[in-house]
Amino acid sequence: MQNVENMNKNNKLLLLSCCAPCSIGVMDRLIKEGADFAVLFYNPNIHPVEEYQKRLAENKRLCEEWGVDFFELEYDPKKWFEAVKGFEHEP
Repeated sequence: MQNVENMNKNNKLLLLSCCAPCSIGVMDRLIKEGADFAVLFYNPNIHPVEEYQKRLAENKRLCEEWGVDFFELEYDPKKWFEAVKGFEHEP
């Protein structure tokens, strides 16, 4: 990762997150380096919906606790399954 200090201060970074444990280290560093960023939660291939909801809730909680803007895109696993149809047995 480039040093955040080299970023143009007029730019805002959008961090794509599929779960809080994957993002927490990056978020910690961005906060310590003073980056202006938000978290975008999106991952329609998380299944079942209960797992998706757990990941969503923890992402929201962490962002709220750390004062980071949080955005969520639509969860539509049906579109995901349609998009990857035929690749079910790929390694």
